[in-house]
Amino acid sequence: MAMWIWLFAAFTEANAEETYYHQADIGKESALFARAIEVSGSTADEKTALARKLSGALEEYRAALDILGPRGNKAEQDRHAELKKEYVREHAVMKAFAETMGDDFNTVFLEAMERAVKKFPDTKPCASEVMISTPGREPVYQPNTRCAGRSLNKEIAAIMDKDPVLLAEVEDIFKLKWPTVDLESAPQKPTVGKKYIRVHAFIKAVAGDALKEIELRDYNDRRPFYTAINTDKTVEELGQLRDDAARVSAATATQRLGVASPFLVVAEAQLQKWAKDEGEIGWCANPTLLGGCEGEDVTMELVPRLLEVKKIKKLVGK
Repeated sequence: MAMWIWLFAAFTEANAEETYYHQADIGKESALFARAIEVSGSTADEKTALARKLSGALEEYRAALDILGPRGNKAEQDRHAELKKEYVREHAVMKAFAETMGDDFNTVFLEAMERAVKKFPDTKPCASEVMISTPGREPVYQPNTRCAGRSLNKEIAAIMDKDPVLLAEVEDIFKLKWPTVDLESAPQKPTVGKKYIRVHAFIKAVAGDALKEIELRDYNDRRPFYTAINTDKTVEELGQLRDDAARVSAATATQRLGVASPFLVVAEAQLQKWAKDEGEIGWCANPTLLGGCEGEDVTMELVPRLLEVKKIKKLVGK
């Protein structure tokens, strides 16, 4: 009798179906996982797009204030600095929230997978594809020939999609309120008058290539700082980095003012002539997204007219 039991057990083991699964492959099969990616991803994209627009507005504000130089005022310089600090703080909060949400999703899905896999005690983990990496080329994914037997990825994903614990946990994560990068939008006073031209738009129209060159030079000069701040630094070393960054900012401001000044001088002389009919017209540094300036924005109307002024045409042609 004992021999028959042994033979039956050996026959059963020899004929047991081999199966495999892998968390990455289950994720591709899970409708709930796809929904989690879609819902959280769309919100993240929306928040990131707004943050990117605000970041661009702050860069434009900085450039416009550099262009104005002494024509501007310290109050706006201080405002830009405060807005920049607020942006950095709020962006860091949003980034941390997104990373924590990702960790939360990962945790609850892995726990649900472990519960589902217990229904198949003899199955083994095995990724259905392996990455083949060749130096200088994009990685290629190929079927993993080491995975033996039948894939359980679809079955496990189906079990997870109906797991009441996972469903409740995912809904709770969806209910979390995303932080937002939200900066003050407040109109500022133009340099003079009740009408204004956005100064960055004007200089971009007459000297756009020069501005791009300055921006590229500024970016390249700052790259060592971006790398350095992610490494361990002493208080003295961080102070030196701040000083170096301040010198780059000052050099960039000088370059922008140098490009813009000849155009501003000629444009202001022309605007004074037009003031008899148009009224006094000033410059505005504050981007529209951050509130623009008080009064009437005549940028779209007057910049094309300024481009036709002979002296400005001559400067553009240099």
